[in-house]
Amino acid sequence: MNADPYYPEARERFVEDVAEHQVEVLHDDGTYRHIVCKEPGSSFYWFELITSPWQLTIRGDMGCYVFSRIHDMFDFFGDRARAVGDYINPGYWTQKLESTNRQGVEDFSQQAYLKWLADNWEDRRDDYGQAARNTILNAMYEELTDADSHESAMEVLDGFDVEGYVFTDTWEHHFTDYDSHYLWCLNAIVWCIEKYRAAAAA
Repeated sequence: MNADPYYPEARERFVEDVAEHQVEVLHDDGTYRHIVCKEPGSSFYWFELITSPWQLTIRGDMGCYVFSRIHDMFDFFGDRARAVGDYINPGYWTQKLESTNRQGVEDFSQQAYLKWLADNWEDRRDDYGQAARNTILNAMYEELTDADSHESAMEVLDGFDVEGYVFTDTWEHHFTDYDSHYLWCLNAIVWCIEKYRAAAAA
Protein backbone atom coordinates (compact mmCIF):
# COMPACT_ATOMS: atom_id res chain seq x y z
CA MET A 1 0.00 0.00 0.00
CA ASN A 2 0.93 3.62 -0.37
CA ALA A 3 3.32 4.87 2.31
CA ASP A 4 1.09 7.91 2.86
CA PRO A 5 -2.18 6.61 4.38
CA TYR A 6 -4.12 9.77 3.50
CA TYR A 7 -3.38 9.94 -0.26
CA PRO A 8 -3.02 13.71 -0.79
CA GLU A 9 -2.65 13.27 -4.56
CA ALA A 10 -6.09 11.68 -4.73
CA ARG A 11 -7.53 14.62 -2.83
CA GLU A 12 -5.92 17.12 -5.21
CA ARG A 13 -7.38 15.33 -8.22
CA PHE A 14 -10.83 15.20 -6.62
CA VAL A 15 -10.80 18.92 -5.82
CA GLU A 16 -10.02 19.69 -9.46
CA ASP A 17 -12.80 17.39 -10.69
CA VAL A 18 -15.51 19.02 -8.56
CA ALA A 19 -14.44 22.65 -8.88
CA GLU A 20 -17.80 23.57 -10.44
CA HIS A 21 -20.00 21.17 -8.48
CA GLN A 22 -23.06 22.31 -6.60
CA VAL A 23 -24.75 20.52 -3.72
CA GLU A 24 -28.50 19.88 -3.85
CA VAL A 25 -30.24 18.45 -0.79
CA LEU A 26 -33.22 16.44 -2.00
CA HIS A 27 -34.17 15.01 1.38
CA ASP A 28 -33.03 15.89 4.89
CA ASP A 29 -34.78 14.29 7.86
CA GLY A 30 -32.44 13.38 10.71
CA THR A 31 -30.19 10.57 9.49
CA TYR A 32 -32.34 10.12 6.38
CA ARG A 33 -30.65 12.18 3.69
CA HIS A 34 -30.39 12.32 -0.09
CA ILE A 35 -27.84 14.76 -1.48
CA VAL A 36 -26.81 15.15 -5.12
CA CYS A 37 -23.54 16.81 -6.12
CA LYS A 38 -22.85 17.76 -9.73
CA GLU A 39 -21.85 20.53 -12.08
CA PRO A 40 -24.92 22.25 -13.55
CA GLY A 41 -25.61 21.01 -17.06
CA SER A 42 -23.08 18.19 -16.86
CA SER A 43 -23.06 14.59 -15.69
CA PHE A 44 -19.28 14.31 -15.43
CA TYR A 45 -18.18 13.23 -11.94
CA TRP A 46 -21.69 13.50 -10.50
CA PHE A 47 -22.38 11.64 -7.28
CA GLU A 48 -24.97 11.37 -4.54
CA LEU A 49 -24.96 10.44 -0.88
CA ILE A 50 -27.88 8.54 0.62
CA THR A 51 -27.96 7.90 4.35
CA SER A 52 -30.22 6.08 6.78
CA PRO A 53 -29.52 4.89 10.33
CA TRP A 54 -26.23 2.94 10.39
CA GLN A 55 -25.67 3.27 6.63
CA LEU A 56 -24.17 5.56 4.00
CA THR A 57 -24.25 4.90 0.27
CA ILE A 58 -22.28 6.82 -2.32
CA ARG A 59 -23.10 6.22 -5.95
CA GLY A 60 -22.49 7.98 -9.23
CA ASP A 61 -20.00 8.43 -12.02
CA MET A 62 -17.09 6.94 -10.06
CA GLY A 63 -18.73 3.89 -8.53
CA CYS A 64 -21.02 2.73 -5.75
CA TYR A 65 -20.06 1.81 -2.18
CA VAL A 66 -22.05 1.15 0.99
CA PHE A 67 -20.60 1.73 4.48
CA SER A 68 -21.91 0.98 7.95
CA ARG A 69 -20.44 1.76 11.38
CA ILE A 70 -22.49 4.12 13.59
CA HIS A 71 -26.03 5.48 13.72
CA ASP A 72 -25.16 8.68 11.85
CA MET A 73 -22.51 7.97 9.25
CA PHE A 74 -21.96 11.69 8.64
CA ASP A 75 -20.47 11.79 12.14
CA PHE A 76 -18.29 8.79 11.36
CA PHE A 77 -16.75 10.19 8.18
CA GLY A 78 -16.86 13.87 9.05
CA ASP A 79 -15.33 13.62 12.53
CA ARG A 80 -12.59 11.24 11.48
CA ALA A 81 -11.69 13.30 8.44
CA ARG A 82 -11.33 16.43 10.56
CA ALA A 83 -9.08 14.52 12.95
CA VAL A 84 -6.47 14.11 10.20
CA GLY A 85 -6.86 17.47 8.48
CA ASP A 86 -9.85 16.66 6.26
CA TYR A 87 -8.00 13.78 4.62
CA ILE A 88 -9.47 10.37 3.92
CA ASN A 89 -8.43 7.30 5.87
CA PRO A 90 -8.95 4.35 3.50
CA GLY A 91 -7.07 1.88 5.68
CA TYR A 92 -9.70 2.19 8.40
CA TRP A 93 -12.75 3.15 6.37
CA THR A 94 -12.47 0.16 4.06
CA GLN A 95 -13.14 -2.06 7.07
CA LYS A 96 -16.61 -0.49 7.26
CA LEU A 97 -17.68 -1.50 3.76
CA GLU A 98 -20.87 -3.53 3.85
CA SER A 99 -19.95 -5.64 0.83
CA THR A 100 -17.47 -8.46 1.33
CA ASN A 101 -16.51 -8.15 -2.33
CA ARG A 102 -13.38 -5.98 -2.52
CA GLN A 103 -13.45 -5.68 -6.30
CA GLY A 104 -13.24 -2.02 -7.19
CA VAL A 105 -11.46 -1.17 -3.92
CA GLU A 106 -7.95 -2.31 -4.76
CA ASP A 107 -6.14 -2.62 -8.07
CA PHE A 108 -2.68 -3.48 -9.41
CA SER A 109 -0.14 -0.77 -8.58
CA GLN A 110 2.92 -0.58 -10.79
CA GLN A 111 4.49 1.70 -8.20
CA ALA A 112 4.12 -0.98 -5.51
CA TYR A 113 5.43 -3.62 -7.91
CA LEU A 114 8.53 -1.62 -8.89
CA LYS A 115 9.26 -0.81 -5.25
CA TRP A 116 9.11 -4.51 -4.42
CA LEU A 117 11.55 -5.24 -7.25
CA ALA A 118 13.94 -2.58 -5.97
CA ASP A 119 13.72 -3.85 -2.39
CA ASN A 120 14.28 -7.42 -3.54
CA TRP A 121 17.40 -6.34 -5.44
CA GLU A 122 18.77 -4.38 -2.48
CA ASP A 123 18.41 -7.43 -0.25
CA ARG A 124 20.25 -9.75 -2.69
CA ARG A 125 22.68 -7.68 -4.75
CA ASP A 126 25.68 -8.39 -2.50
CA ASP A 127 25.39 -12.09 -3.39
CA TYR A 128 26.69 -11.34 -6.92
CA GLY A 129 29.84 -9.95 -8.45
CA GLN A 130 29.90 -6.68 -10.35
CA ALA A 131 29.64 -8.25 -13.80
CA ALA A 132 26.69 -10.41 -12.76
CA ARG A 133 25.02 -7.41 -11.14
CA ASN A 134 25.16 -5.45 -14.38
CA THR A 135 23.73 -8.38 -16.34
CA ILE A 136 20.93 -8.95 -13.85
CA LEU A 137 19.99 -5.29 -13.62
CA ASN A 138 19.85 -4.88 -17.39
CA ALA A 139 17.69 -7.98 -17.71
CA MET A 140 15.38 -6.86 -14.91
CA TYR A 141 14.88 -3.51 -16.61
CA GLU A 142 14.23 -5.08 -20.02
CA GLU A 143 12.04 -7.98 -18.90
CA LEU A 144 10.27 -7.01 -15.69
CA THR A 145 9.46 -3.32 -15.55
CA ASP A 146 6.64 -3.20 -18.12
CA ALA A 147 4.19 -5.38 -16.16
CA ASP A 148 0.84 -3.62 -15.97
CA SER A 149 -1.31 -6.19 -14.17
CA HIS A 150 -0.95 -8.74 -11.40
CA GLU A 151 -1.10 -11.54 -13.96
CA SER A 152 1.62 -10.08 -16.19
CA ALA A 153 3.82 -9.42 -13.16
CA MET A 154 3.50 -13.03 -12.01
CA GLU A 155 4.27 -14.28 -15.51
CA VAL A 156 7.51 -12.33 -15.96
CA LEU A 157 8.69 -12.95 -12.38
CA ASP A 158 8.14 -16.69 -12.64
CA GLY A 159 10.01 -16.83 -15.96
CA PHE A 160 13.01 -14.76 -14.86
CA ASP A 161 16.33 -16.62 -14.45
CA VAL A 162 19.50 -14.58 -15.07
CA GLU A 163 22.85 -15.49 -13.53
CA GLY A 164 20.95 -17.66 -11.07
CA TYR A 165 18.79 -14.74 -9.95
CA VAL A 166 15.26 -16.11 -9.70
CA PHE A 167 12.10 -15.21 -7.81
CA THR A 168 10.40 -17.75 -5.56
CA ASP A 169 7.00 -17.81 -3.87
CA THR A 170 5.78 -14.95 -6.03
CA TRP A 171 2.20 -16.01 -5.38
CA GLU A 172 2.56 -14.61 -1.84
CA HIS A 173 2.89 -11.05 -3.14
CA HIS A 174 0.03 -8.79 -4.18
CA PHE A 175 1.20 -5.57 -5.77
CA THR A 176 -1.92 -3.55 -5.10
CA ASP A 177 -3.04 -0.18 -3.88
CA TYR A 178 -6.44 1.43 -3.49
CA ASP A 179 -8.29 1.96 -6.76
CA SER A 180 -8.33 5.59 -7.89
CA HIS A 181 -12.13 5.60 -8.26
CA TYR A 182 -12.54 4.31 -4.72
CA LEU A 183 -10.23 7.00 -3.32
CA TRP A 184 -12.19 9.57 -5.31
CA CYS A 185 -15.42 8.41 -3.71
CA LEU A 186 -13.95 8.60 -0.22
CA ASN A 187 -12.92 12.18 -0.90
CA ALA A 188 -16.38 12.87 -2.27
CA ILE A 189 -17.98 11.71 0.99
CA VAL A 190 -15.81 14.04 3.08
CA TRP A 191 -16.32 16.97 0.70
CA CYS A 192 -20.09 16.58 0.60
CA ILE A 193 -20.36 16.35 4.38
CA GLU A 194 -18.29 19.52 4.71
CA LYS A 195 -20.54 21.38 2.27
CA TYR A 196 -23.71 20.08 3.91
CA ARG A 197 -22.59 21.06 7.40
CA ALA A 198 -21.39 24.49 6.26
CA ALA A 199 -24.78 25.18 4.69
CA ALA A 200 -26.60 24.01 7.80
CA ALA A 201 -24.45 26.22 10.01
CA ALA A 202 -25.11 29.23 7.79
